[in-house]
Amino acid sequence: MKKELFLITAYTPDNERGDLLRTLVNSVDRRIYDIMIVSHSNVPNDLIDKVEYFIYDHNNLVLTDSEYKYQMFADMGVFKVYSTEVRAFNHALAAWKLVVVGLNNAKIEGYEKVHSVEYDFELLQCGKEECEFSKNSKLLDNHSMVYYKTDYQPAIITVPMSFNLDKINKGWFEYNEDDHKRWLKTQSTKTLEALEINLISKEQNAISKSIKEYNKTLISNKYYSGGYDDWCVPVLHGNELVIFVWNKISNQNNIIDKKLINVKVIVNGDKLLTPINCHLKQWKTLVIGDFDQINTLNIIKNEEIINYDFKKINRNYFKKLNYIKDR
Repeated sequence: MKKELFLITAYTPDNERGDLLRTLVNSVDRRIYDIMIVSHSNVPNDLIDKVEYFIYDHNNLVLTDSEYKYQMFADMGVFKVYSTEVRAFNHALAAWKLVVVGLNNAKIEGYEKVHSVEYDFELLQCGKEECEFSKNSKLLDNHSMVYYKTDYQPAIITVPMSFNLDKINKGWFEYNEDDHKRWLKTQSTKTLEALEINLISKEQNAISKSIKEYNKTLISNKYYSGGYDDWCVPVLHGNELVIFVWNKISNQNNIIDKKLINVKVIVNGDKLLTPINCHLKQWKTLVIGDFDQINTLNIIKNEEIINYDFKKINRNYFKKLNYIKDR
């Protein structure tokens, strides 16, 4: 009988993340499961020797235009700030492509049941009856897939998921960069979760479980790649362009010793505004001027340089998604 397959999607460009992938591979019960790694980076040679399949995709697509990035918001009490510029890029399509490549190759290789996880997971009781994936395997006898719901937004998590490749709809095997980019533009939530929720809605026989159900047999998200989500973003207040800076504590890592944020701004290539410093837990605003009169903006946040050329950016679209809303 064909084994089941663990599909591991990965991006491990450094030793820290390579070691997390190694921990995951070593935690898989190889008597029951084969392993396929699909990655946007190379992986250590010893891991390639340990798994059945390693697929490398060099095209790690990151989308940097505002129309593709997802909008975040900050509730400051007296006003809210909405911005697509908190994070530098959206990697949803890059992550989705790894899943599609993996599922297609698993189908070609004759696998029926596939369990999708990311490289920074660790299985605690793999192969035992109480293992989450042992339970999912039984559910896949009668269901097309198993996914996990949250009690917060987004409503699902993208991994883990378990699939019966003979039962899921064809959308799980499809990737077209241009089509998916057009789809992203139409979405208010431009995330991998939104894409997968759309596909799940088309399933006739999927089954959901609570995210709380796997906590005893699976460790997830051992590497936090989202950054600290400090805010240093250009937003509109009416037609006035403002830099909003918020030196917040990361919810993920509870960082309490971050250095202050120093911000310098150059307008239209020659006008240097008075720098501002923002200490931990502080927020500040810096008025730039009439948006229609600003063609270029260079923001220097500590050692990071962020450039905007509004001659090349759709101003109306930017204004629609990046603004301050008064209470």
